Amino acid sequence: MMKPVATIQYSIVIPVYNTTQVLHELQQRIEQVFTTHIRQPYEIVLVDDASPNPETWPIVENLVQQHSNISAIRLTRNFGQHAAILCGLAHAKGAHILTMDDDLQHAPEDILILIGQQEHDVVIGQLLLKKHSWARNLFSRMKAWFDRALSGKPRDLRVSTFCLIRRSTVEQMLTMAHIPYPLLSSLIFYVTKDVVGVPVSHSLRREGKSGYSLTTLIRLFSRLLVNNSKLIFQFVIWCGALLFTLNLVMLIGLLLWQLIWQGVPGWLFFGSTILLSNGFLLLALGFLGVSFSHIAAVAEQKKPYLIRQKI
Repeated sequence: MMKPVATIQYSIVIPVYNTTQVLHELQQRIEQVFTTHIRQPYEIVLVDDASPNPETWPIVENLVQQHSNISAIRLTRNFGQHAAILCGLAHAKGAHILTMDDDLQHAPEDILILIGQQEHDVVIGQLLLKKHSWARNLFSRMKAWFDRALSGKPRDLRVSTFCLIRRSTVEQMLTMAHIPYPLLSSLIFYVTKDVVGVPVSHSLRREGKSGYSLTTLIRLFSRLLVNNSKLIFQFVIWCGALLFTLNLVMLIGLLLWQLIWQGVPGWLFFGSTILLSNGFLLLALGFLGVSFSHIAAVAEQKKPYLIRQKI
């Protein structure tokens, strides 16, 4: 369990992937915001998600050497942005933890807007005009729908990785983060409903290209479904129960019709029997799936990330 350090009020967790020179500007703009406006002790936690760019880690090391309030973690392989953020949350010391991207698409100046609502458990930056590709924007809309259905996300709240989280909420999130592929939004909405959104700007990438290819987006979407498989199987149970009930009623009606008036075609009986069986099979599959989800949650011991180096 993390132990808060009283002198640090804010931790900024930044997952790093392939960025180089832009990191210096990011640090300078964060420093300007805190020294000019916030005037509270803060730290920056950089998490290098095994960047293949050989220049990235030396620049991260240089930042750590130049600034006493910056620490860095290097993961053994690429575990994904959400796992890297989770690693940073586990090592942050502040009373409030900020998470943001490393490519200056999230403006450090907007940190003031998030801090203005810090009485809430979580404050999420609502991107006014997303500068992502069409594929990522489409995925975001699809994921938002499933977030509402599976995680209880409010309809008018848009999720992003630019957010401010209260320390007590982070600690509760970490107790739940035992799955191999965690999603930040799922953990947030599982732990608390005291989540608000504030409008922030969104800029074009200043360096490199997004690590979210179409394949990556599909994989991330599948993780959302797998991590909430219990709810999916519960939906299957309800569908099976509805199908079973409707066809049972229809089959009883056909039997009564045959006994009283006769003349019911045999194929109608046969089709109703098949649908009744399918409803029963869906019920059985749903119950087995829920049971399997419970077993897998207990048996799964894989960590969401592994650390190679800390400085």
